Amino acid sequence: MWLPRGYSVLKPETKAQTPNTEPKDVESKEKDEGSSMEVTEQLEIARKDPADDELEMTANENALAPSKAKRPYYDDHHQWLGDKCVADVAEAIIGAAYQTGGPGLGLKIVKLLHIPLPFIDSWEDFALKAKNPPPDITDPLEDNVLESVESIVGAKFRLPHILAQALTHTSIRGNDMTCYERLEFLGDAILDFLVIRHIFDLHGRLSPGALTLLKGAMVSNSVLAAISVHYGLHRYLRIDSQSVKNAINQYIPEIEEKRRAEFAAAKEEERPCGQYWLEVEPPKSIADVVESIMGALYVSDGFDLKGVQRMYDTMLRPFYDQHISLKTLSHHPTKILFELFQSQGCQEFQIAKYLHSEGQNLVRCEVEVHNVILTVGIDASPVLAARKASLEALDALEGDPAFMSRVCDCRAKAEQRKAAKRSARTQPGKAETKLPESDEEDLEL
Repeated sequence: MWLPRGYSVLKPETKAQTPNTEPKDVESKEKDEGSSMEVTEQLEIARKDPADDELEMTANENALAPSKAKRPYYDDHHQWLGDKCVADVAEAIIGAAYQTGGPGLGLKIVKLLHIPLPFIDSWEDFALKAKNPPPDITDPLEDNVLESVESIVGAKFRLPHILAQALTHTSIRGNDMTCYERLEFLGDAILDFLVIRHIFDLHGRLSPGALTLLKGAMVSNSVLAAISVHYGLHRYLRIDSQSVKNAINQYIPEIEEKRRAEFAAAKEEERPCGQYWLEVEPPKSIADVVESIMGALYVSDGFDLKGVQRMYDTMLRPFYDQHISLKTLSHHPTKILFELFQSQGCQEFQIAKYLHSEGQNLVRCEVEVHNVILTVGIDASPVLAARKASLEALDALEGDPAFMSRVCDCRAKAEQRKAAKRSARTQPGKAETKLPESDEEDLEL
């Protein structure tokens, strides 16, 4: 039985009794049991403390009372933080340590926060504890494969047999150390880290919501498959499955046709090239090979990021800069724009449509944020006018990240409402503060 903290159940003390073998009649037995219960109750009453009676009465009242709201996580002197908040603070401290002192200081802070990393005291310990597969269990690379891959990625492999493992598909028979799955797992984490550092440094004042949108677009299987085909890495995969080969052979002409069509449309519309790979489902293997090669470089260099960074700067960064930005993030820029506003807590935004004054056949769309016109789009089609206005708004927000903090106060109003409710709960006798009329309208909305 569950009881709140501080509550207990009193148990009567029992004394050892000598067994009595003499028979008793039923009447005397019932009399003895009744007297025994009376004596036990008297002992309990004499042993109880008045405070225990109050606790038991409170417990009984709580059991009979209807269920109430959960206890608030704040009072006059304390405020409890949720697990996610504590975890976010820990991650922020680690990020600040890395930005300040690099990987060494970041690892030191991880150890000080007692995050479990057994037998790791310095960054060099990762290489000492790692176990690389011996060269004899992996089939050697074919002629010119090592040189071709090195020229594409812009880095040298100290251990060529690790590259051979990174290029070996799971369909090749052997033990678990001969395929690229482990290296792909490692390369996935490295790619996330490099992408986050790239966009964090490039967009210093961009909101976390916008950074998340950019990061998701840069690490998806679709974009990695397009990068693999663009640079020709898929040609060096070693596969022993005809179905996988057929899927790759079907994907390559489709993605190349999408690329040519996107470049032609971007040139005609005078806009940057967008994400032409979104409407084609790629085979996972040609996306995995990009991450497995990154993992192979990292292991081959003794868990050092220098070679992986050269690969990122040679291949991925130019591709990202050409195709992925807030302006080219999706074929539906209005959706991305609204998600960006919502991620920053804004509730007062819209795309207003009007007939353009210079012509009856033109539609004028305005992106308004807190009654401030951010951008304007004009076209004969309302859909295209809204698209133009949304694209221009994404471009404007990327160029002026402080715009939302200057114009939008929705998040501050929400905090004021929470503070008012908090104050009313901690001071029951005090009447709740009357919210301004505009805040009441926001709350109803």
